[in-house]
Amino acid sequence: MTVKSRIKHYPARIKVNAFVDRDGRHRQSDDPGGQGVELVRQIKVCPDCAESSVNHSHLPDKLSRLR
Repeated sequence: MTVKSRIKHYPARIKVNAFVDRDGRHRQSDDPGGQGVELVRQIKVCPDCAESSVNHSHLPDKLSRLR
């Protein structure tokens, strides 16, 4: 169960994803970066405890509205 999370901003990175295109040439593409959620702290709980405490209070307010 996640008990703490945070919003993380990821910077753009140039030519970091390597791949082989249809012609067999090695290419690199850019990573645009963006925003995501990092799990800061998780704990193990029994299934009954996990079910009884299901809520989205551990999510940042901006993301909990999406649920």
